[in-house]
Amino acid sequence: MIIYLSLLDSREDHSKFTLLYNTYRHAMMHTAYSILNDQGLAEDAVHDAFVRAAKNFRKIGAVNSPQTKAFLIIITRNVALTIAKQNGRTLIFDEESTINAIADNTTDKDFENFDFDRIVQVIRQLPATYTDVMYLNVVEGYSVKEISAIMELGAEVVKKRLQRGRKILIDNLTKEGIING
Repeated sequence: MIIYLSLLDSREDHSKFTLLYNTYRHAMMHTAYSILNDQGLAEDAVHDAFVRAAKNFRKIGAVNSPQTKAFLIIITRNVALTIAKQNGRTLIFDEESTINAIADNTTDKDFENFDFDRIVQVIRQLPATYTDVMYLNVVEGYSVKEISAIMELGAEVVKKRLQRGRKILIDNLTKEGIING
C-alpha cells in the first residue's frame, strides 16, 4: 500500500485510494486469477494494475461507481493478459464473464438516458479487443494517449482499435435501429 500512496500527493488522495483498494482488490484479484490461473501471477497483475491506477488517479471519479469498477477491471484484465503472454501461458478464462465483470451501468443515475445506456451495452458486446479501448474512450472519456499509457499499448494500436471498434459499434447500432446509418 505504501508504494501506491507514494505515487499520490495529498492526504485526501491517500484516503480515497485506500478506499478504492479495499473496495476493488478482491474483484481485481478474481479477474486476474480467472485469466492466469496462478495465485502469484494474479497478485503481480493486481499490484501492477494498482500502480497504473495510482499513476492515473486524477482521472478516477467516485470510488463506488460502475465507471471506476470498469476502469480497474479493464486495467487488471490487460495486465493479466500481458503477463500471460510474457509467461507463454495458454489463456484459461471465460471472456464473456470477464467482460460482464465490467460494472452494469444501468443502475448508475448518470446513465438514465436510454440511448447512451444502450450504446454502453453494445460496447460491452463488442469483441474483447475493442471493448476495453471503446469503453475507456466513449464512456470514461480517456484520450488515445491516456489509454495507451493505461493499457501499455502503442498509440497507433489504440487508434486502430478505436477506429475498428467504432465501425463495429455503428454497424451494430444501425442494425438495432438506434442510429440511422
